[in-house]
Amino acid sequence: MMLEPSIDILLKKVGSKFELAIIAAKRARQLQLHPESFKLEESKQKDTYIGEALEELEADLINFHHSM
Repeated sequence: MMLEPSIDILLKKVGSKFELAIIAAKRARQLQLHPESFKLEESKQKDTYIGEALEELEADLINFHHSM
């Protein structure tokens, strides 16, 4: 079973699994607390906020700074 977006693609954008988890969790929390205010686009995966956050990250809709 292939999951979308691919973890390999996301890791190329972010750098580490830890950083990916933090970015996705923070974005999912924004969407959960204020869904109307922070919507960037319609999501294909409306099941979870995490899925939506990962889709936005893949589409380069989320800005973040590497921690190092």
